[in-house]
Amino acid sequence: MKKRIAMTAAVTMMLAAFASAPAFAGQWQSDAIGWWWQNDDGSYPANCWQWLDGNQDGTAECYYFDGSGYMLADTITPDGYTVNGGGAWTVNGAVQTQAAQTSQPSQIRTVMNRYQQADYQAYVNVEGAADTGDSYEIQALLCVPVTFTSDPLAGKKEGDILSYSISDLTGKTAEATVAEESWLGGIELVAYGEWDYRSHYSDPSYGGDGKWHLVGSSDWEPAKEIYNGTLKLRKDAQVRILKDWISFDHITISAEDLISQTGEYGNRWVADEMNIDGKAYFCNYTLKLNSAGEIVEMEQNWHT
Repeated sequence: MKKRIAMTAAVTMMLAAFASAPAFAGQWQSDAIGWWWQNDDGSYPANCWQWLDGNQDGTAECYYFDGSGYMLADTITPDGYTVNGGGAWTVNGAVQTQAAQTSQPSQIRTVMNRYQQADYQAYVNVEGAADTGDSYEIQALLCVPVTFTSDPLAGKKEGDILSYSISDLTGKTAEATVAEESWLGGIELVAYGEWDYRSHYSDPSYGGDGKWHLVGSSDWEPAKEIYNGTLKLRKDAQVRILKDWISFDHITISAEDLISQTGEYGNRWVADEMNIDGKAYFCNYTLKLNSAGEIVEMEQNWHT
């Protein structure tokens, strides 16, 4: 009984000691000697425990690193705890875990690595933007086109239901009903959802992504939500906003002018158009991000 109480107390102390420790951004590295964790800034933990979410599943495990920074595995650590063959701290054979705590910059870089795009569709909200020196922190909901590894309409027939994901954030899906239409003397399959979609292969030979898309009139596509949080908008970023709704001409101003509302159209566009409009298929801005996940260009889409 005393042994069990002592073990429970030790586990409680261990959890308390690391309860506030974040799962640092970085990645696993290895050589002939072993494995270590390299932080994004090039540093690495040594002579310490650290909670890490190496596979980005939202759950962190606790690892011990020796004086040279190598992870200990399948052994007893210097402070008397057990780690399994993968290096994770265990109690009675059970891996100990906690929810990963990741920073916003780490999250956006993870999203960018998964969805490598030349640009991203977004809803943005600059009201209450925080000035961080050379940039602003704003709210953004990022989206990418819904894509498929094969033709989503292949093998379908009239009346079939096509279901596809429109959010990595909520797991929400959308549905479209397949219909047959006459086209150039033949029959073409069309998916009727929020729009009339036809399947299209984006050919890499012509700059495409090698995936199948659903494309509607005016090349509109359904979008999938992939990130909702803060982004840094650089003050020197170029922002193209619509000059008027007749010609669809744009005017370019700096992000600093836009947010400080000193530009010709600053007040109107900040107040009326740069808000997250809820969960919709067609985003109102196109963003270009640098490798750090900062917005360096932003353009208002004409169909908003």
